[in-house]
Amino acid sequence: MKKLLLLTITFVCYQTSMAQCNKVTNLKLTYLTNINSFAKAVFSWQPPLSGNTPVGYQWQARTSGLPFSGPVGVIKSGNDTALSANIVVGNGLSYTFYVRSSCGSGNNSALDSLKVTQCTFDPPYLIDFSNGLH
Repeated sequence: MKKLLLLTITFVCYQTSMAQCNKVTNLKLTYLTNINSFAKAVFSWQPPLSGNTPVGYQWQARTSGLPFSGPVGVIKSGNDTALSANIVVGNGLSYTFYVRSSCGSGNNSALDSLKVTQCTFDPPYLIDFSNGLH
């Protein structure tokens, strides 16, 4: 007499989703000055209008390469709770500033960015974009 063994395996899959981490709003260049062959730029942004409240913001200024892809081309980067960043570079250097919301545990928003193409001026000069340059 042969016995037939019937084995049933059931897989239960659960999909967990991370809560929405939305993009910053109102990214702008608020200040640009040139003194002694160096240019200082101040970027500012506002928190997302909806979704999770970010625990902080990750930002990076780079001359080349993909954002947050490694050190090549990075001028300066930060990871903090401030809603602004100061960048000081050599006069005439062009770069892109990137920022994203961080909602914790690797849950980051899409990027927002501004391209800065600087002309060389005789120092000192000051451009105050109080209302921002988008």
